[in-house]
Amino acid sequence: MRKILLYLNLGKIGFLEILFALYPILAGYQYGLLHIDMLTVLIMDMIAISRPLREKKYMFKPLQICVLYAIVHELVLIPIVGLEHTALIKNTIQLIIIAGSIFIIAPKLNYQKFLHSLMWIALLSSLGIVYHFIELQLGHICHPLKLPFMPDMSGKSRLYEEILRPTSFFWEPAAYVTFMMLPFFLQLQNRKYLSASILLFFILFSTSTNGIALGFLMLVIYVFTQNVEIYYKVIVTILGCFMLYFMLKSSLFEAGIEKMDSVSFENEVRIINGPNMVFGMNKEHWIFGFPKANFDDYVSANPNLNVAILNNGGIFLSTFWNIWAKYGIISLIIYLFSYFKMVLKCRELLPYVVVLFAALFTQSIPYSNYFFLFQMTGMLVFMRCFAARK
Repeated sequence: MRKILLYLNLGKIGFLEILFALYPILAGYQYGLLHIDMLTVLIMDMIAISRPLREKKYMFKPLQICVLYAIVHELVLIPIVGLEHTALIKNTIQLIIIAGSIFIIAPKLNYQKFLHSLMWIALLSSLGIVYHFIELQLGHICHPLKLPFMPDMSGKSRLYEEILRPTSFFWEPAAYVTFMMLPFFLQLQNRKYLSASILLFFILFSTSTNGIALGFLMLVIYVFTQNVEIYYKVIVTILGCFMLYFMLKSSLFEAGIEKMDSVSFENEVRIINGPNMVFGMNKEHWIFGFPKANFDDYVSANPNLNVAILNNGGIFLSTFWNIWAKYGIISLIIYLFSYFKMVLKCRELLPYVVVLFAALFTQSIPYSNYFFLFQMTGMLVFMRCFAARK
């Protein structure tokens, strides 16, 4: 049993590390005006500050510049749109706390405890995915699983929404997949290929289009770009082909396959909204972003924009177009340059960075989003670990 736990990297954890691993789940909770994502970040900051710095601080300047630019952009925007736009002020505070905390938390995370914590939460979340998958196959009504130590939220919250696809402790399959890409990547880099295959198998159970596409994309990039022995590449290729064949032939994954087949690339809001927004904007707003508090205000002021409104009244723009429209093309260039410099500094990051780049066009994770902190911190910790090995 001990050998199995060691192979799966299910070892010792730390309080800061397990809190960080739980963060993408905790961030979904809110009680009245209290946002758990902000509270969790502040607690992690306090723990990180109290920890002694035993390793050389790994501060990544391109990412620092990226975050600083976004913060300054919003601080300059506040007097332009007016102090009465409290939503912009709140979002700026959230941006400062979440994005700024990357550089407080990342240097203090212990890599081994960080890895073990991610694997424990990945395993528990994946068991939740399997549970939901079975329940939905049986025709039962399901809701996102509630963390046992969290108090109840309002009956109108997303915690009590009826779901049609497995989500585990997350509100939607895409959030589970976004979380799972990091432990999946780490297991590949640690050459725990059986463990990585198990994680990919769980990802397929989510029936998420993103999960299916990004999971196999990471496998392909890993096989063709990483400096590993040929027989390891053969093993990974065989496992990947086996899982792809099983997914295509098994009736278990029909929902995910049918969802991929049914996507209309001309009408899919998640794909066309971004280009419609950016190329419909005034060209002078391309450089620094539109001078409005949020997308709703800008669309209301420019009714000719061909932007679709979601059923919940929101406007979805994937990350690439979101950053361009909100912060301008300068911010987008700095953001993409950060990815480029990360790969130059740590070639082992390439599979994960390629997946994140692909997700820029399918998911919406702006600077103030909790997954931005999760992904960037995860990469900085990984880079620091590999820098210490070299």
